[in-house]
Amino acid sequence: MVQGRRAIAQSASDAGAQRQESHGQSDPGEWMIGHSIEQVTPEEVQRRYDALTKGEVR
Repeated sequence: MVQGRRAIAQSASDAGAQRQESHGQSDPGEWMIGHSIEQVTPEEVQRRYDALTKGEVR
């Protein structure tokens, strides 16, 4: 059982090292996934911010 755990840990470590090399990640255990939900103009951002700070948000 201990050997199995070591093999899994080594495999995960190897995968992390490969990911770090290929993408330049400083922390191979951290994933950041981004996705655009909507495009908003600066004016709309300001309007939403103003509504939020005035308590007008539903």
